[in-house]
Amino acid sequence: MADQAPDYAVGRVSFTLLFLRFLLCVFAFLVAVLAAGLVGTFAIYRGLEGDPAYEAFYWGTAILAVFAVAHTAFLPSTLVVLATETLRLRSVLVFGVAGALVGAYCALEAIGPGITFSDRRMLIAAAAGIVGGLVYWFIAGRSAGAYRERLYTRPSEPASPEA
Repeated sequence: MADQAPDYAVGRVSFTLLFLRFLLCVFAFLVAVLAAGLVGTFAIYRGLEGDPAYEAFYWGTAILAVFAVAHTAFLPSTLVVLATETLRLRSVLVFGVAGALVGAYCALEAIGPGITFSDRRMLIAAAAGIVGGLVYWFIAGRSAGAYRERLYTRPSEPASPEA
């Protein structure tokens, strides 16, 4: 019995690691939304730096943009996060493309069906989505599905005394 390899419980998920992973994903989403909102606001206000009201409008719009992006992008981003965590997709390209698609979805929801893919607002939303996707990848996406990769040993049985 002592010469056997340890008995690993393959496929078990630690709920503690799953909860910690959930917290990391929520934190990464919030930081990604912040980055996307700031990039989108900066792109919209580009060229207005000489205006005296620029500073007040920029930061006010940036704060509102972060909340608008968080509200609009929550459901599609959650679907992307669930898919990447389940399938263990860790490629930066996956998160960049998914961010662009979520940004385009947000533009369609905010502006309406009259927007085309060559419209400047759509391009800004897609670029902000790419930034959000890359920020998310940097924080949590590089280790997507990592909570399932640890192997857990079962408690060893007490050694039987040999006479």
